Amino acid sequence: SGGVTLLTRAEFMAPSARDAMQSYGQRAVARMNDTASPMPPGNPLSAADIAVFSTWVSGGMLEGNCGAVDAGSAEPTCASNSYRQRPVASNPHDGVDMAPGLACISCHSGANFEGQNPGNAMDATDKIWDYMGTVFTAPHEKDLCKPTLTGAVTVEIYDGTTKALVVAIPVDTRFGNGNFMGGGTYTPATYTAKVVTANGAREMSGPQSNPDCNTCHTVAGANGAPGRIYVP
Repeated sequence: SGGVTLLTRAEFMAPSARDAMQSYGQRAVARMNDTASPMPPGNPLSAADIAVFSTWVSGGMLEGNCGAVDAGSAEPTCASNSYRQRPVASNPHDGVDMAPGLACISCHSGANFEGQNPGNAMDATDKIWDYMGTVFTAPHEKDLCKPTLTGAVTVEIYDGTTKALVVAIPVDTRFGNGNFMGGGTYTPATYTAKVVTANGAREMSGPQSNPDCNTCHTVAGANGAPGRIYVP
């Protein structure tokens, strides 16, 4: 009635105008299960059909993929079963462990990547680094899942053209955190990255230009990324 269309994944993931704490996808599930005023009206869906849609929504509304995502499972996980608080304007829950998996630079810039900053209500332009993101322990960890990393973990940034090391950014692994933020003496036009631990290294397959790492390294992966940045 308010001109809302629900035809794309982004539209289902956007915060509902009725309740900004819920996405349109979550509201759709609620309406499908509303026996007094069901959607679609006059022709309620079967329990099996509702279950399929509900599973998709509760699983993070992942994008479809006709090819292999990677060698692991594409099912969203949270190995620690522990989550950080979602930032809201009244309480950003800020700190080095805030919002693992969310798009750091986008949110700090006041943008709204995938509905993570409803109404562009939050910004922290004074806390934007050249490179920002989260390292996890598995390839498809859910947004806000605590990574529970141990030991020394470093993200190395290399010039995409010269292959020279630009900066080595220590990942904050205190209390299992996984966020990283840092910059070098210059910012190359393109870069590659490598996650280095005592167990070895995991290297990016090709040069990139977006330093907001979690915009590509989402739960399912976007723009060619296989999923999360995760330790070898």
